Amino acid sequence: MAATRVELSLSTEALAQPEVVANWLQLNANTADRAAAQYQLQQAQLAEQAGDWSAVAQALSESARHFPAPATLVAYAEARLHELANRSAKPDATMEQDALSRIGNLYQSALAANRVLSVLSDQALQTLTSQANCLDAYLAKRPVQTPCRPLQIYQKQ
Repeated sequence: MAATRVELSLSTEALAQPEVVANWLQLNANTADRAAAQYQLQQAQLAEQAGDWSAVAQALSESARHFPAPATLVAYAEARLHELANRSAKPDATMEQDALSRIGNLYQSALAANRVLSVLSDQALQTLTSQANCLDAYLAKRPVQTPCRPLQIYQKQ
């Protein structure tokens, strides 16, 4: 029985749910709106050139909603880290933990997406796994290997 297209795009909340991302890709990878995803990637690049991390995160979220490629999910996670680091009012410890946990889930979603799509090189996959692991270690208050790109972006290392 052939898989049928279930949803046109994922919700923003679903992007941080690795199993949902993997299932969506299994059903929709061949029919996803890659043109819309590519357009949003271009918008993210323009916003990054302007230094507007909120707009970068929004565009990357929209791109990933249309086609959650591993690289797009990682870029979205990193944009969220920049956005969090550049806020004028720093979040309290609970809000910070929640935000970083959601970002950690984006890294896990990127890994799940790659399990379906198999698009990352061995080196890129190793780097992504290391990034996900170091952020998980930080959140669990375990020793963190350096360098840890997510924490460097968030200015905690």
